[in-house]
Amino acid sequence: MSEGMKGDDVLELEQNLSALGYFSREPDSEFLAPTTAAVQRWQKAMGLPETGVVTLSSVVFESGPVRIGKVTASLGASVEAGAAVSEVTAPTPSVLVKIPLASQGLASVSAAVSITLPNGTPTTGSVTSIGQPEAAPSKSGETGERVVPVEVALSDLASIGTIQEGPVTVNFTGERHDNVLAVPVDALLAQPGGGFAVESVTHGTKRKVIPVTTGLYQDALVEISGDGITEGITVVTAQS
Repeated sequence: MSEGMKGDDVLELEQNLSALGYFSREPDSEFLAPTTAAVQRWQKAMGLPETGVVTLSSVVFESGPVRIGKVTASLGASVEAGAAVSEVTAPTPSVLVKIPLASQGLASVSAAVSITLPNGTPTTGSVTSIGQPEAAPSKSGETGERVVPVEVALSDLASIGTIQEGPVTVNFTGERHDNVLAVPVDALLAQPGGGFAVESVTHGTKRKVIPVTTGLYQDALVEISGDGITEGITVVTAQS
């Protein structure tokens, strides 16, 4: 593209030059002297010859801001038509998690997750996209189990500091129960006919076995409910 040309490509070029701060006029579809000057300013900033001309295939228009993630072509190498020369990513850091296919129900778009960064800092995020199932390579190089790629956006970008990449831990919430009563898992007593019970202590020494229904487990705690199970009761554990 050069001075005197018209068309949608010129409009896209001027819109991008404007977004980068090189073009101060209202973008239109005509390549005029202000466009040439803007291209020269951009070329100077990029360390390119200041020709004011944008040659065919020297730029690629994307649908939105992107960041170069990897350059796959080496300087001076021959490139065939259609060959990839680079890979792009989102302009802001994100987290990619590959969860087992059997656990794909844990992820849904916009779902909140908790994240532990490579330096141990805790933060939060939300699921932005869920990809198609794919085969994960095993350590031997053979095809491994099927996984689902899930992309997560960080809620607080400042929390990552100078971290560019690294392993993270992401916790998904499969189910949530509020305002429940919970006891240590080792307080559960297996019953002969199936199910569980807890042993409560009243008046200092009196003990009573109470059948319970268990709910969600979280770390070393388990949700329980049943007749006689009230807030503040004392139960016997394996360490008691």
